[in-house]
Amino acid sequence: MPCCFVCAPRSRGGIRPIFGPLLLILLVLAGLSGCAQPLQNGRYAADPRSMEVLARDKALTTEILGRFADNEQVGINALTASVYNNRVFLVGEYISREQLDAAREIIDNVQGVQGVTVFALPRAERAACSDARNRALAKEVFARLVADPGVHGYNVEVKTLQCDTVLLLGLLSSPKEIQRAKVVAAGVRGVQQVVSYLSVSTPQP
Repeated sequence: MPCCFVCAPRSRGGIRPIFGPLLLILLVLAGLSGCAQPLQNGRYAADPRSMEVLARDKALTTEILGRFADNEQVGINALTASVYNNRVFLVGEYISREQLDAAREIIDNVQGVQGVTVFALPRAERAACSDARNRALAKEVFARLVADPGVHGYNVEVKTLQCDTVLLLGLLSSPKEIQRAKVVAAGVRGVQQVVSYLSVSTPQP
């Protein structure tokens, strides 16, 4: 059974620079190339978040992943985090419940986080499932989304768990586009379950 819940952060702490200001600036600038674009053919041409919101989300993501890397119990391979509009999505495969709890505690102590959604599964022990297969499946789903004319796939973040479960994260233009993204992902060979955290967002100037 997946560990899946939505709740607010339990505590607050200060944000500390992990990778240095230069790397943070580069990460932020890399994601700002096309935000707040108008609709094209009923779909967003790029991320609909404003530059300010997008920069803040990327800074939070960098901070959280840096703290994961610094923590021996959590690390950077099993669990990951993405931030959309100050909400953190903690997803991945956990080795132990203690590891998952440690990751959640790290997130709760990052200033600026306004909520946490967790979807995590026990790490697959099947011989046929590996990190490489998870990555290959995510790559295939993403490629299908990008190629589909009904979805602006570059606005969708794809995560895969246990080599058969796909999570979709991101902001799209309409419920119709979200539904199409789910259909496309479900049609990829090997996908048995699609979990969508996609949401409709109004672009900001």
